Amino acid sequence: MNRQMYEDHLELLARGWLAEIDGDIVGFAYADKINSSVWALFI
Repeated sequence: MNRQMYEDHLELLARGWLAEIDGDIVGFAYADKINSSVWALFI
């Protein structure tokens, strides 16, 4: 998978969220829209 394919996937086929505390990013998650699975969850 090249960079463009990865960026396209994130923008078109995934949904992401950030967790912030006092303006600092402390976690994030991405879910796949096609199969409704969470494929990244970092705290």
